[in-house]
Amino acid sequence: MPTLFGSTRAYAAVLLGLFAVIFFYATYKLTESPPTWYDEGIYIQVAHSFAENGTQSVQVAPGEFKRIEFLTVGFPVIAPVAASIKMFGYSVFAARIPMVIFILLFAASVWWLMYRLAGPREALLSLLLVATFPLLYGNGKNVLGEIPGLLFSCLSLIALYRLELDNFKGAKNYFLLGLAAGLTAASKPVFLLLPGAIAIVLIFRLKKILPQWKDMLVGPVTFIALMALWTYLQFGPDASLSAILAYYLNPYGVASVSATMLENLVRLFTEDTPLYCTLLMSVWIVSIAVRIYRKRSVSLAEYSAFVFSALVLIAYLRTAGWYRYFFETLAMALILAPLSLKVIAQEFRKFFPERLVLATPIAGVFLLTALQLYELNVTSWVATHYHRTTVADMAKFFDTWPDDKSIFVYNSPEAPNMLGTGNYYQYMQPTETIAYGADQLQALKDGVPDYVLVAAAYHEKYPEFFSRYEVTDAPIPYLLLSRK
Repeated sequence: MPTLFGSTRAYAAVLLGLFAVIFFYATYKLTESPPTWYDEGIYIQVAHSFAENGTQSVQVAPGEFKRIEFLTVGFPVIAPVAASIKMFGYSVFAARIPMVIFILLFAASVWWLMYRLAGPREALLSLLLVATFPLLYGNGKNVLGEIPGLLFSCLSLIALYRLELDNFKGAKNYFLLGLAAGLTAASKPVFLLLPGAIAIVLIFRLKKILPQWKDMLVGPVTFIALMALWTYLQFGPDASLSAILAYYLNPYGVASVSATMLENLVRLFTEDTPLYCTLLMSVWIVSIAVRIYRKRSVSLAEYSAFVFSALVLIAYLRTAGWYRYFFETLAMALILAPLSLKVIAQEFRKFFPERLVLATPIAGVFLLTALQLYELNVTSWVATHYHRTTVADMAKFFDTWPDDKSIFVYNSPEAPNMLGTGNYYQYMQPTETIAYGADQLQALKDGVPDYVLVAAAYHEKYPEFFSRYEVTDAPIPYLLLSRK
């Protein structure tokens, strides 16, 4: 097959080389970079609870658990992490092993998707961009839903491409699409937008789909079955629909949605990472517009990816403005960048030599790769934490911790995953309106636990909770207070 490197053997060597690069960065300083933090701490605790007793809950006191009612990742993420903890023990390392696998599978799905949509050259170039993408490791090594959701999104798009190629026939095609879309949506609430985008795009092909209605029903039935499982595991039998909708529509209790949207819109043109997203989306929009104008075909998979990305970007505008909330858009635009650059370059065939036109997209990808590689190794979130030793320091300190000494963990849900003991109380407040373990605060005020683990900022801000304790000189990145 014609490839960027001239032969199948050379192509395969480069492909394996890129996967080796991804494996290296996915595993390098796995437990320390990026640092374990608030949301990941909750998810690992929930996975541990799921492994031990089959419920999505967190411990608020020794032997007492509280169900997490509004968890922002689903069973496609929690179940593999729980299985790893069951196999390898309760630790940050064990929890992150599945995330390495998710990263590698996501990379493979990117290559497969682009191979189907654009051919071997663009597939390799897309994989090159993914391999050097700092946010792949910044969001992917943590136990979060972004990379699993993107993996299942790519598989959904591959299934959709196959369905279109088979002229919308075949119950198996609809089953695969429903299965992949269901796993996508169950990974994280934002990925509910992907099945919605696919549905929007398929509406324009109803004339071809409706004659196959018996086969078509397999897709929605499979999708609904997975959504039912997700709903049961996620919310339990008692959660109200109104409470669920209220939380997901405004999870961070933003006071002024319009003001927040304007603020985030400005970010898209003034801050580095949002601007990178804006530029890549602009290139993608131009490439689609060119093909529509020239009456060239655009696959339903690409249309669905674009609609999904646009919806995610709109949803991002109403959030607190953290870059992670438009990560899916940035990732999709990056994956499609080689194809988009190729389409745009071909418009200049009349003005420039063919060799220059063919080389321009490759040069563009190599330039983006160089910029990303610099950031990955020097300035990115993962790079700035390569020398971090928090997990190792905590493991060393608590390795000889006596089981009869209880600890109260104050609003640091990542900490229990590093304690090595189950003799702890916990209070945490993920948002302004949601808290877990509030009943245990009285025990803290009364001095019931032997020790308290708290971040310095909380210790200074809420001194009334810690009046019965004094600071020790423990060599860990938290304050350890002992009872007076």
